[in-house]
Amino acid sequence: LIGGDLTAARQHLAEAQRLEPKSMRLVALDGDIAFAARDYAASEKAYQSWLDAEKWNDVARSDVALAQIAGDRFAPAIKNLDKVLLDVPKDPNVNYLRALAAFRAHQFTAAQAYGLAVLGILQSSPPAELIVGAASYAMRQYAMADKYLTPYVAKFPQNMAARKLLASVELTLGHPDRAMTTLTPVLDKSADDAQMLALIGMAAARTGNLTTASDYLKQAAEKAPENAAIRSELGATQVALGKVDAGIEDFQQAIKTHPTELSPRLQLFLTYMRAKEYDKAIQAAEALQQAVPNEPEGYDMLGVAYLAKGDIKNGRDALLKARGVAPGDLNANQNLAKLALADNKPDEARQYYQSILKASPKTTTVYIALAELEDGLGHVKAAETALQTAVQMNPEDLLAKAALAKFELYKGNFQAALTAALPALQKLPRNPALLEAAGRARLALGRTGDAIANFKTLVEVVPNAAWPRVLLASAFAADGISASAVTQANDALKIEPDNVAAKLVLIHEYLATNKLDQARALVAEIKQSAPDDFAVNDADGTVAQAQGRIADAIAAFSNAIRISDNVTDRQRLAALQAAAGRPKDAEKTMETWVAAHPNDLASRKMLGDLYLANHRFTEAEAQYAALVKAEPKDADVINNLAWTLSLMDRPKEALAYARQAVTLAPDSANALDTLGMTLLQNGIPAEAATELNKAWQKSPNRADIQLHLAQALAKSGKNSDALDVLRGLLLRSQAFKERDEAQKLLPQLGG
Repeated sequence: LIGGDLTAARQHLAEAQRLEPKSMRLVALDGDIAFAARDYAASEKAYQSWLDAEKWNDVARSDVALAQIAGDRFAPAIKNLDKVLLDVPKDPNVNYLRALAAFRAHQFTAAQAYGLAVLGILQSSPPAELIVGAASYAMRQYAMADKYLTPYVAKFPQNMAARKLLASVELTLGHPDRAMTTLTPVLDKSADDAQMLALIGMAAARTGNLTTASDYLKQAAEKAPENAAIRSELGATQVALGKVDAGIEDFQQAIKTHPTELSPRLQLFLTYMRAKEYDKAIQAAEALQQAVPNEPEGYDMLGVAYLAKGDIKNGRDALLKARGVAPGDLNANQNLAKLALADNKPDEARQYYQSILKASPKTTTVYIALAELEDGLGHVKAAETALQTAVQMNPEDLLAKAALAKFELYKGNFQAALTAALPALQKLPRNPALLEAAGRARLALGRTGDAIANFKTLVEVVPNAAWPRVLLASAFAADGISASAVTQANDALKIEPDNVAAKLVLIHEYLATNKLDQARALVAEIKQSAPDDFAVNDADGTVAQAQGRIADAIAAFSNAIRISDNVTDRQRLAALQAAAGRPKDAEKTMETWVAAHPNDLASRKMLGDLYLANHRFTEAEAQYAALVKAEPKDADVINNLAWTLSLMDRPKEALAYARQAVTLAPDSANALDTLGMTLLQNGIPAEAATELNKAWQKSPNRADIQLHLAQALAKSGKNSDALDVLRGLLLRSQAFKERDEAQKLLPQLGG
């Protein structure tokens, strides 16, 4: 039997059976000989008789299943193997047979699972690798197919079927150069293999070598003249070479031999569309619709052609017919959604997207489109949910994870963005979109070292673009590595001399190193080309403020707010307006913001402070009271409210708030000073002097506190102590705004 001499094997078996007619070993051997002779029915019969005699025997049951698989009797084979697996769940041979039975029965999910079980037991099993790779390909899990087919073909390079399958995977994954590497070693053995010739031709076409592609596809078409797919690929290559008429002829020949085949009709349609011969495209679409009236593709193509021609009504009607044939049709629903959005009907567009997802719940691009729709409507949570669902439905789809990461990044959810990006980045560590998302998220989270690492890799992956170098420069700047930031920004400008982002990095580095004239010159340069760029105006204001050019800074920050309103620039602008003696403008700047953002407590406090400085005590009280209600433990705000009330001659109310402020912040010189003055105002000078002395000890250089202490001591009848404090204050050489008041008090105390 091992030597392949089945006749001699049968003769010896017959002799053995005469000697021992009831031996189950010989029954099994009879099944083996029948199996080797490809008589699978006889083989199954022999093995079954063995199993009938020994129903406990898992080896006999496995052999029955093997014969059943070979005889295309998959259901009973699976039933037998499942029984064996109950006894020996980790037997690699039984798991392999179960994977094989599932694959032959087109149960690809099960085939993949049992194949992976074999690999989990044995670590290495080429037959299981082939099963898993082929099953993954059948399920369109091309990355996994690539993972298992690559090592298999490396071990068994002579397996042409596996090599062709791997090349198909590599082409599908967009790696035509790898496909060429896979196919090149067997070029000399491919002269009569039309499929191999076609794959080589397609790989050559994808790498841009159209002449070589045309040569191989012509050879393939000669070997398989009835193969519509090969003829269509040849036609597409001819068109790409500029031989449009020859390409159209190939498409038409393929259509003639296979009238219901989609590929050549689609290629013919696209050729007419690219040439803007819309009437011919419509004719091609109508011909397909007539050839396959129960499929949506003809209507889809017809709709696209009409829309390209500008005939919206007929285009929409055709797409609706496609949807009538197939309610979840991707092309029809996507185009109808676009038309609905153009008509400002987002609810209708959403329904079209949901129709696709109902029929094809793993369509990542539709989840992304739905997220864009919801985000545009301000439905941030719904947009996020759509992208999260895309990831859940497609855990291996890197596009879904990248889209979720970018969305979270855009919304400022930096940790969520990083969480979405990292698993995908581990699988594709040099993917530009994932490197960018992870780097930006890490930079925003203050993890500058990790961000620098991501952006360095990004620069390696995309060396001829400016934007990765700008990101790297920004990360260096955030990490305080100024020299490297400047180097990367300058390198970006060598690639793209007008890159505004790179120049902005340089401006901020010049500011950080006090090179203000250089910063101003660069701002003036980019303002010429980008006068309405927010970041440019923001930088202009920052540089002007650093140089003390208050009027220019006010103008720049006003422009920045006009372009993109934001709290940082409003606060800067208000402070500058106040410093420039324009208190009303400062108030208006913050009033506008607080009215639109009533929960922005920091801005409300700034507005209250402006009112207080401008002696608008009633308005200041209103702001501080609102703040105290929102933040009842904020000592600074409570102190300001107390001071305001004291200035409004409401000493009792002021004192209650002042005591509360000191309780919350017992070491605050401001709070102690306010408490002292409100005590003095309430006629309690001795306690006032005690609190003001504490304030002075906390801030011995504060002239206002020293004057207040002298006043409290005087009111307490301690004129001598008051004079000592006052003389110490007036002996200061530097000017202070309370000097006149202190000078007037001195003679009143006998000084």
